[in-house]
Amino acid sequence: MKKKGNAKILPPNPEALFLPFQEAWINDRSRLKAMEKSRQIGISWSTAYPAVERTAANGAKWDQWVSSRD
Repeated sequence: MKKKGNAKILPPNPEALFLPFQEAWINDRSRLKAMEKSRQIGISWSTAYPAVERTAANGAKWDQWVSSRD
């Protein structure tokens, strides 16, 4: 793999769609998940991914509830 840029720390799998902590959030199947989050860490993206997957299933149109500050 040819290196690009000046990054000092590369993700474990540069081909992965999500970072390891985002994958852990996605793979957590708890009924209720809460976190104090930072800005621009991709948790909104990581939350939306499985939510869209679940609600895309036949008959699951109203199975998601998302609360946000905005």
